[in-house]
Amino acid sequence: MIVALELSIRILERALLDGDVGSLHHYVVTDGNFFYCQPGAKVVQPERYGNTSYSINSHGFRGKEIEVRSSGRKVLFLGDSIAFGLYVDHKFTYPMLLEEMHNKKFPDRYPIKSVNLAIFAYTPRQELQALERTGLKFRPELIVLQLYMNDFQPRVQSAPSRIEVLWQRLFVLKEQLVFRIALLRRGRQALQMLTYNLVHDQRRKHFVNTLNDDEPRRKAEMFRQLSDKEIEGFSEVEQIHLRSRAASVPLVAMLIPNEVQLTSDKFDIINERVKDFCRRKGIPFVDPLASMRAFDRKLILFCDGSHLSVAGHRFVAEWLLPLLFQGELSGIPRKL
Repeated sequence: MIVALELSIRILERALLDGDVGSLHHYVVTDGNFFYCQPGAKVVQPERYGNTSYSINSHGFRGKEIEVRSSGRKVLFLGDSIAFGLYVDHKFTYPMLLEEMHNKKFPDRYPIKSVNLAIFAYTPRQELQALERTGLKFRPELIVLQLYMNDFQPRVQSAPSRIEVLWQRLFVLKEQLVFRIALLRRGRQALQMLTYNLVHDQRRKHFVNTLNDDEPRRKAEMFRQLSDKEIEGFSEVEQIHLRSRAASVPLVAMLIPNEVQLTSDKFDIINERVKDFCRRKGIPFVDPLASMRAFDRKLILFCDGSHLSVAGHRFVAEWLLPLLFQGELSGIPRKL
């Protein structure tokens, strides 16, 4: 019965889904401390909100194919799993929606093309490498750097212990095993869907004060205790700024909040610290937190604590549009 179920699920997946069913982590290509996705891969990942398709272009990033030397004005997006669009189809990510909205709203202007170099698990260190290795080849007219609180970590002087390395390897092995066995991956998906529908989504609707705030609480405490030099992330953001300025490309940094911040101001030190750093370094900075809090349906903006829903991506795109392309943001050329 187990063998029959395994074969039946595999046959149905192959017949109904366009792409290889599995984990994105199986399609990661490493190059030293840099990584990207396997060019040309088409992955269908079973997730808590259904199946999400991820198509990887020839450059190793998610989305449509764009030639480096193609004509058109390009906006380059750097970021992590949020800008990458984990859990949502590519066309509903805010980089793609921003392109669509701009070209519809300003039909008389030269259309823009969004080039998205965001990858899940990226930090500013990899984002700098993506900019240097691939991004600047597109000759973008604007760079949008998406940040999240986990981009900032205490600087660690020592290498990870053998136990930490062993646990990391065991975790990767477990993930590979789960996603390679159809029964396990579909069983886990069903459990996640049930848990999120019965627990997380209900807490979000009726008991919002009980949502998990471990991450913002730890980050807020870190910012209270450590200086910029003691925190990894700040210097890398500055290097991205300096590299873009050397290439004469304006840069905008944007910090996406955690879901719990929409209903509490206890962790605003995170946003204030990043904003203050950008101000001191001359980096244009935008923060959608206040607008998200004021939105009457703010609880639909996130899939989980950190990743935007389809509605969240649309909200960010609509919020960014006038800032970037109507001269409302200081430091951005009005021609955009």
